[in-house]
Amino acid sequence: MRRSRDKARGENGIVLFEVLVSTAILSAGCLVLIGALATAMKGSRTLQDRCLAALAVEDAVWTMDQTGGNFDALQVRAPYGFQNPEWGSEQDATPAASLTRNRVSLRWTSQNSARDNHQEDFTLSTYYKTDDATTAN
Repeated sequence: MRRSRDKARGENGIVLFEVLVSTAILSAGCLVLIGALATAMKGSRTLQDRCLAALAVEDAVWTMDQTGGNFDALQVRAPYGFQNPEWGSEQDATPAASLTRNRVSLRWTSQNSARDNHQEDFTLSTYYKTDDATTAN
């Protein structure tokens, strides 16, 4: 009888040690998972900002094409929540016959990157014919 009691006490000690080790391993795994989730959320926010910038720049380029390429006449706004937005535009003739390139860019300060106050930008170019008489039949 005495042996069975001593054996049971020894096994309880080993079981307690196994529970402590498994709890430590599980805690470390949870910390890694939480870190990965935080990184994924930050990346998702950055991607959302880039998609909003792409839509805003595309809208500005489309409006420029419809109004004859005058960017200064547009009253474009950066998407809501962008820090320090700066618009830029460039219009130049290309070597190809009667084509003009409109290039619009939006630069903003990203609060969501791994580096604080990181500058992000998005640029879009489009080409259009300057001589509309050649397209009309």
